Amino acid sequence: DDLEVEMGKELELSAAVGPLLWNSDGINSAFVDACDYIYLMAFDSGGGSCVEDKTNHSSLLIAQRALDKWTDQGLGGFTCGGNSAAKNVDPSKIVLSIPFYSAHPNGKYKDFSKSNRSQYFNDPDGIVGQWKYNSKPLIEAKAKLIMETYGGAGIWCWELPDDSNDEYSL
Repeated sequence: DDLEVEMGKELELSAAVGPLLWNSDGINSAFVDACDYIYLMAFDSGGGSCVEDKTNHSSLLIAQRALDKWTDQGLGGFTCGGNSAAKNVDPSKIVLSIPFYSAHPNGKYKDFSKSNRSQYFNDPDGIVGQWKYNSKPLIEAKAKLIMETYGGAGIWCWELPDDSNDEYSL
């Protein structure tokens, strides 16, 4: 409260975290309790991690597994290493993060979708040819997952300049 008076505005603390075991071991309940929001980066989780999905670096399955791990709700029936590293985060603190790029091959949505914006935008699973990304239907499924199934805070995107700025904007 003293800081708010000094700065003239209220501050919030958030942390962007990965869904993996090895890079979240140091995050404990005291850290989580201090945060207003946890931005769960449910993408790029390769390398044999327990949330990995080799079909898409940012699939609905990765989002569900990451949410199960961080909330310890197990709504997807998934346990990550027996959920021994579950964080028990209140879902209302979690913001699901999604990228506007394809990791394999690397490319921005605004660039690789130029050849047929409508096809890329409307693809059900975000996989068109070699491109694996978040399409509108996949984003909608993730929004429903975080908001309705888990009771989460919402979605955050990385990064907006990778999006198109036409009628097929994600």
